[in-house]
Amino acid sequence: MGFFSESSAQSVARKWNEQNLGAIRLDIPHPPVHARNLFHVSVAMWDAWAAYDDVAVGYVHNENAIIIDVDNNGIDEEDLHKSREEAISYAAFRVLKSRYQNSVGNEITLKSLSNQMELLGYEESKDSLDGPHPSAVGNRVANSILSFFWDDGSRESDGYKDDTYSPENDALPLDEPRFTLLTTFNPNHWQPLAFGDFALTQNGLETDLIQKYQGSQWHLVRPFSLKRKGLGLLYDDPGAPPMLGAIGDEKFKDNINQVLKYSSWLDPSDNRLMNISPGNYGNNSLGRMDGSGYEINPIIGEPYPDNIVLRADYGRVVAEYWADGPDSETPPGHWNVLANKVSDDSRLIKKIEGSGPELSELEWDVKCYFALNAAQHDAATAAWTCKRIYDYGRPITMCRYMGSKGQSSEKGIPGSFEEISYDP
Repeated sequence: MGFFSESSAQSVARKWNEQNLGAIRLDIPHPPVHARNLFHVSVAMWDAWAAYDDVAVGYVHNENAIIIDVDNNGIDEEDLHKSREEAISYAAFRVLKSRYQNSVGNEITLKSLSNQMELLGYEESKDSLDGPHPSAVGNRVANSILSFFWDDGSRESDGYKDDTYSPENDALPLDEPRFTLLTTFNPNHWQPLAFGDFALTQNGLETDLIQKYQGSQWHLVRPFSLKRKGLGLLYDDPGAPPMLGAIGDEKFKDNINQVLKYSSWLDPSDNRLMNISPGNYGNNSLGRMDGSGYEINPIIGEPYPDNIVLRADYGRVVAEYWADGPDSETPPGHWNVLANKVSDDSRLIKKIEGSGPELSELEWDVKCYFALNAAQHDAATAAWTCKRIYDYGRPITMCRYMGSKGQSSEKGIPGSFEEISYDP
């Protein structure tokens, strides 16, 4: 029982990352919480690794650890490597055990963590914070990290619940075909969903019938490197979103038009074809869908062949990907899975920015996870801050609300909005 990497040759950092991803897949899907946990486990592994380096500095915990002479044959590189592995394992184990002890699926997760320690040959009962032994170094690292981030604004001590947020709009009943117009309804603000008789998360866990806002307190969470700009709460302000009946009214309506257009692509009876070959699709400029593909496959030096598929099939695959599915490690975990796949590729030369000495599996993984998950934690903090500050509406709310109001393209006929039409 457990979440174990496929190869025994993989580093201990990779093994603990796989444990983290396995725990996420069993837990409630909560992307900002999982981004935070991935970052803090990465910090634990980095700080433990750095304790045995003359130059590296720990992010939270900083000490110069003593290398243990494992075989009583003089201290050598093997002793250094084994000390690092053990310290990293105790640090990661302690942080993961603390973060997932009350999670959904905790029995499986905690058993898997214990099994991983046993497979590595470590005793989880070694919980001393004193002395030079690598287990104590790892325990000190974990203790520092858990203490440092305990009051970082996430409300971890209260199960990440935030009672300070109250939605401006009442819940939208999903199983009612028509939008019930409320006198106090504001289409420019977030609206929770009401799921009827039962509700399940994407991985099949029973959840609240009235949706709650996840991560509404994340604008208060301590980031890695972000700095607030000016006197506001936003780290990186994208600007206010388009508002119906206010600034950006036409853009608001156009956005809903786009939602309906692309939703129509999911119709299984649609027999339209499209070419999804990399030679025809992709290569977009940043933040846009303006690409027309790549001329040459860089691996073989030849053009990409066409790949003609039903547009409806392609649309449903894309929709399912973003819906995640029943065994998802959520978006922060996706990027760790992708990073692991890249690291597993034998063609990858493991050098920082492609230069300098080639790194060991352990050093590469420790540095890769820290860089990736520090960035992800910052991205989650910045994104959820925007979500909270602007409290913007969701597409299903906008679509149903506009549909309930009718058209306004013909004068003299009741309705508030222009009739939506498009070329599919």
